[in-house]
Amino acid sequence: MCRMIVSEEKMKDEHRKMEADLRELRNRISDGGDVLGLLSELEERLKNHIYVEEEILFPSLTDEEENRIARGFEYEHAAILTLVDKIHRGISEGDMALALKKTESTLRLFSQHSRREEMTAYRSWTERTAGSGAKTERSFAGSLPKDWKCRFFRDRGA
Repeated sequence: MCRMIVSEEKMKDEHRKMEADLRELRNRISDGGDVLGLLSELEERLKNHIYVEEEILFPSLTDEEENRIARGFEYEHAAILTLVDKIHRGISEGDMALALKKTESTLRLFSQHSRREEMTAYRSWTERTAGSGAKTERSFAGSLPKDWKCRFFRDRGA
């Protein structure tokens, strides 16, 4: 078990790093470079990031509208993870054109998703915690459970 720090700035920084990694993955696929290590690291970071959002950040958003918005982000999380699986499939089958296409789709979706999340859910979370006198940076002992699935997949029994 590790200590995880959750703050708006840390989460935004993770978005930027994952976008940069997706761009690097796209470049490596295009150039025929080594991609498996980068893809595995990116996938692990994505899952950890989504875990923090869905298990820590989103449950603190109690307003009905915030909750509706969070459900939309959870749907997008499932779409992003599905696209990453398709990148894996393309690479494992030697279909680099498929892998490249899915990487570009993932990058577009993730970039748009991140900006919307930052403008809505992150802002609400920071305002809510700041308004309550709670720290906007939170530390907790935890790690991604081995068989954890994003909420969208759990709700559908996938």
